[in-house]
Amino acid sequence: MEPIRVVVPRYRVNWKIALIFDEAEHRPTYLGTTYDLTMIGTAMLMHHDVFTEHPVTVVLAIPPLHRDHRARVIEITARQAYSVYSGETSCFRLGLEFDSFKAGGLSILRNRLSSHRPLLAPQSYDRHFPRVG
Repeated sequence: MEPIRVVVPRYRVNWKIALIFDEAEHRPTYLGTTYDLTMIGTAMLMHHDVFTEHPVTVVLAIPPLHRDHRARVIEITARQAYSVYSGETSCFRLGLEFDSFKAGGLSILRNRLSSHRPLLAPQSYDRHFPRVG
């Protein structure tokens, strides 16, 4: 299957995020924040340099827009694309490409990002769309 070139808006949001490895890897869960986010991936900031070629589970806490509401938590299966040290943030930045969303997570994320302004220049990517299910 050929990748499809997509142009996706990128949002500068700093939301809580957890990176959970497959049990077979015997690694702890890592916590961090998003540096930026798209509908097909995110850059995660954390103080540990980790890399895996296996699928990971990303748990994203989407903060409420209103004080009297609760945060929404979505679960996403993803692949790690890179890990680099960022002098700008004094953290490691991990690139995560989303593969599939669990239990309506894609629509929850889409609805929440519709309340934000994207960064000025959307970036173009060659890749497959995430699966829903």
